[in-house]
Amino acid sequence: MMTVSEQKALNEFGEPEGGGRLRNGVRTVLTYFFAKLAAAGGLYVLVLLCIAGLDLYEWSSTAKSLFIWYLVYGFGIAYAAAADVVVRFIRAEPKAKAFIRYALYGMGGYIPFFFFHKSIVSIPFVVIFGTLGCICALFFAVADGVMRKSLRLSILVGLTLLALHLVLAGSDLSLTKNWTEVQTDRGYEASFEYFRGERAVPIQLGEGETIRFKINWTNRNYGGYGMSVKDGRDKAVSMQEHSDGSLSFRAERSGEYSIMLWGDNLRGAVKIDWDISRE
Repeated sequence: MMTVSEQKALNEFGEPEGGGRLRNGVRTVLTYFFAKLAAAGGLYVLVLLCIAGLDLYEWSSTAKSLFIWYLVYGFGIAYAAAADVVVRFIRAEPKAKAFIRYALYGMGGYIPFFFFHKSIVSIPFVVIFGTLGCICALFFAVADGVMRKSLRLSILVGLTLLALHLVLAGSDLSLTKNWTEVQTDRGYEASFEYFRGERAVPIQLGEGETIRFKINWTNRNYGGYGMSVKDGRDKAVSMQEHSDGSLSFRAERSGEYSIMLWGDNLRGAVKIDWDISRE
């Protein structure tokens, strides 16, 4: 049998009072973390909507940008946590502290744009994009406040949105219709009724080999198109343009290189002729 004093030392979970404090402390930390994660996930959706609208291909393309990930999930969460620490040590009435918190969050919307290259940073640039960043930061603050009210909800929203963003980043949502292609050792040809997205043309090159190629597009509906080259690590490769309209680059290492074709609601065909040599 427990004495009255021992019974009073138990919390509502039937645990010793010290264990209850530990449990509440862990719950507070988890709620804080997942609320930030959920707010970042919501902000990421807002950024995707602003950049890509309801275009799923553009969502997938934007989600592949590491800069957006760093800005939202990296800088966003880190800055918000730092702002919370500052507010915690400020002695003021609750309403005043709430105002200061939102003000600090809003300031965070301007900060990233001061780190852009000097060639594009100007007062109008910072004012326009900083104001957009301020709105996004205030959205983050409101979402964070809502998510802190429920640990289960913040876990569900935070992990679900993070998983969806990772799936988007790893997905290829390119759309094609009646696509036919032929690739040989010296070239590539494709025709299509519809092309929206990217298509890779892989080419194996040895270290030191130079490939010179020329692309001819047939555009039957005035859609958009373009190209780039990536190496086996998915990094862009710089090319040299020649007077006849052809392009060339030298392989820095052996492996697979890809000529990346992209179309924007395009109907037509594309033909690539190339020649590989060792200089």
